[in-house]
Amino acid sequence: MREKKITREVFEFLLRLCEQSESRVSWNTLSETHGDIIGDVLASGFLKQGPNRNTVLCLTADDEFDVPVERDGTTGRFQYFHPEAGFRPVNPDQLRQYDLGLERFITLIAAGIGVPASQRVELLLEDLLWDLGDVQITRRTIPIFFVRRLDAPGNYERVHDALGEIGGRTGGLVMTSSRRLNRHIDVPGGHRIVQAITCMKRDSRYFEVDRAALSNFLGFPVPREGFSSDFRTAIINGESYRFTKKQAAVIEYLHQAGTPVHKNLLLAQAADTDQKNVIDLFRGGGKNHPAWGTLIRHDNRGHYWLEY
Repeated sequence: MREKKITREVFEFLLRLCEQSESRVSWNTLSETHGDIIGDVLASGFLKQGPNRNTVLCLTADDEFDVPVERDGTTGRFQYFHPEAGFRPVNPDQLRQYDLGLERFITLIAAGIGVPASQRVELLLEDLLWDLGDVQITRRTIPIFFVRRLDAPGNYERVHDALGEIGGRTGGLVMTSSRRLNRHIDVPGGHRIVQAITCMKRDSRYFEVDRAALSNFLGFPVPREGFSSDFRTAIINGESYRFTKKQAAVIEYLHQAGTPVHKNLLLAQAADTDQKNVIDLFRGGGKNHPAWGTLIRHDNRGHYWLEY
């Protein structure tokens, strides 16, 4: 299932939540601290209903402390006992908590990097380390891992040992949700540890991985971006593409249009072909062209455009 786009701001919030021990947030925190994005956060689908809180904060003239919540035996409503004012009602919203769906969130990151959907994310250490799979970066196959709470006591040692037991996959990236990364730490296998937030495109409103940044982290040369004069080759977001003459005509037409184009117009004016569907031009040998679904995007109404 392809996830719908989420904004960079929502992604950064989820990434911070990923660093918390239980990856849990209360309704109060969401509404009071992140009120401007609460709708987008909940609509993203990455939060699931967690257990209700069983205490609330009680404020007195001289102190503040947590007190237990109970149900009124007559009305069934939530309440707590205030030492100065007796029983007070509790809004059920105050008790709500949400948990981050870690597996789904990690899968989003894997898809954003370009790991094929056919590769399933593998859990290596419970709630700590995941193997996202292998991805092609500048024509090289690179293993990608994700770790959370790397700076929590004992976690680095566990991750170090787990990666040391993996054979045959070296020179990859270990992405982490941590924002406090000791630059002197390293892991076996020649893998490089990078903060996930630094792998995001800075100028995009949405969550998008900067593949040129990944190349840079790996020490690979970053090729010049753009299209060749005949549109037969392209380097977009660090990825190299080659096109046939008819494919290049479609790419050039979409590039010049700058907006979604209907397939009928695209096939008639750009490709000079009898094909009925655009995908037929970008499919061969039983698989789609690497640009399909990444550089070339479409909706369910027959419109196509380029996404850089």
